[in-house]
Amino acid sequence: MNRHERRAAKAQNRDAPNITMEFDKAACEMFLKLDGRPIAKRGHAGTPRAKQWIPLELGVVVRDGPDMKYIAVEKDGVAIRLPLQ
Repeated sequence: MNRHERRAAKAQNRDAPNITMEFDKAACEMFLKLDGRPIAKRGHAGTPRAKQWIPLELGVVVRDGPDMKYIAVEKDGVAIRLPLQ
């Protein structure tokens, strides 16, 4: 990889959205965050939305990938995958 390719790769990583999954013990909630902002939370057991992601922002769709290998996030038509392994 030459100098220009390394620069392009760094720029691409810097511009890539940062998706994280966090568990809030106090609220007993699991959140999916995009660049530090909560965009979805996991439904509680025993409710109609159990084991589903509930969007917290308009234009956000979150789905579990097959066999829970990744989480697929779509925001304003842009698809992003968060690997779980």
